[in-house]
Amino acid sequence: LNLSEAIETLGVTEETLRRHIDELEKMKGVKLFDVEDGHYRLTVAGSQSAKEAESILNQAEFWLDGRHGHVDYVSGLGHAAYVDDNGGNFFSQQHPLDRLMIDSPPLLQKGFLAWANSRFRLDDPDLTELKPYMLIYHRARKYWVCVSVGEKSSLATWYGWTWEKSHLGTTMEETIGDSSHARIVTGTYSEVLVSSSARLDHVFAQIPREKGAMPDPVSYQRLLCACRFPDGEPGLIVLVARTNRIQIAGVNPAEIPRMPEALLMEFDV
Repeated sequence: LNLSEAIETLGVTEETLRRHIDELEKMKGVKLFDVEDGHYRLTVAGSQSAKEAESILNQAEFWLDGRHGHVDYVSGLGHAAYVDDNGGNFFSQQHPLDRLMIDSPPLLQKGFLAWANSRFRLDDPDLTELKPYMLIYHRARKYWVCVSVGEKSSLATWYGWTWEKSHLGTTMEETIGDSSHARIVTGTYSEVLVSSSARLDHVFAQIPREKGAMPDPVSYQRLLCACRFPDGEPGLIVLVARTNRIQIAGVNPAEIPRMPEALLMEFDV
């Protein structure tokens, strides 16, 4: 939204940049910017288009990295698989929401029903019982900022209380570190937020439990739910349950290390 900064970043002239904006608006058929006293502001359509463009750029950068990730356009379900910067495998497979009631841990089943009953409002009493297990994120400009960490959440119990307290106020990029992984996660979060919907993923990753430690294999199901803060600002609920019950396209279940029972989150709430 700063014309001079955009010109410098892109290495183009002001005339070229203005022409590109005009061309984009003609192609989209909507006005993307309002200009007041030489200052650019996104219109509602511009804000929506910016999120869509960010998702497209994330996919392009991911592809150029030589990693693997795609959406199955027949079923509309996302899939990602790659080796991270530390040599660990990462697999993610989106599943239809009705799969929740087939083989998801009770925590996710109850979380989904509570979210639906809450009418997407974070301050609704239906979500109170589940909040100790949730991570809650707020979208601040282009970053996802963690504003709440449940003390019984999967990540808090994986990393411990030190991580739980220090994670508040950090961005998704700061937490994940690996750029490819961050692009996958933030892109997925943005899609759920834009569509005001919910999403179920089965995930296998290798994540250290302490800084500098060797990564440990972890399997989990993740439920993402778009929500609203009391002031109407959009947010995202992340509810994760560690489980050995995951299914990922193209991956033999026998090749995924099983987690010990002590680390599983198959309990009822």
